[in-house]
Amino acid sequence: MKTASSAPYLALSGLIALLAALFLLEWRTARADLKELSSQVASGMRQMDRRLELESGRSAAAFRSLEMTLERLRDKLRESRSVEVSRAAVAEPDPANPEPAQYLEEEARPLPSLPAGTDPLAAVKLTPEEILKDPRFNPSGRELTGTEVFRIAAALTRGRATGEILESEVRAKMKEALDELRPEGDYVEYAPGEAYEKVEGAITVAEPAAGGRIRMYYLLPEAFQEIHDLRLQKAMEAERALQEVLSIVDGGGLATDNGSPEGGG
Repeated sequence: MKTASSAPYLALSGLIALLAALFLLEWRTARADLKELSSQVASGMRQMDRRLELESGRSAAAFRSLEMTLERLRDKLRESRSVEVSRAAVAEPDPANPEPAQYLEEEARPLPSLPAGTDPLAAVKLTPEEILKDPRFNPSGRELTGTEVFRIAAALTRGRATGEILESEVRAKMKEALDELRPEGDYVEYAPGEAYEKVEGAITVAEPAAGGRIRMYYLLPEAFQEIHDLRLQKAMEAERALQEVLSIVDGGGLATDNGSPEGGG
């Protein structure tokens, strides 16, 4: 049986129990907040490490670029000296046998521009029939002669073949670049599903890593100018082939099947 004298002790016990419950609740809340904060700090540290890796890669690339630039300057200096020596041994041109002027005229003849929004690397893969049916390349729907169709096929084939040769050279250079960067750790690894960092102007090459991770290499133009130049040359060759195709579609002064010039009459 409870007495009046035991009531204060019971109240004090209840108050202590209440305070203990409140303390436990606050402790659990603070623990959850601390865990979330720790996760955010870890994520921030990973982002900082990745940016530091990219910056260190850029610094290394800048040093390599400087070395390559100096090497190219030395090569040009040697070439200029050899050209000066060779010029002294070159005979004067013979006025009685001038160079044929028609070749110079063909080189100077301007080629038509490509339609806006045309991707040369994709368009050069089209067939002559697809070219002639496409209103971008044949807006007037002109019917071409058999000779012209064969010339279009030759231009497209030449553009694709040149592009494949250049792409093979690009892949060989990329393999050399990765073999150079891999031992130096000049790459960024991403966890599965993690968003990739984008670096403006860089050619990216990916390869699988341990644990399902992706190892990304960033080939910057400062360090790998030759690869960038080959890619640009590939696009320019495709554009040149399509310009030749447009010139043929427009008439271009080519001969018809019966040997007469293709005119506008």
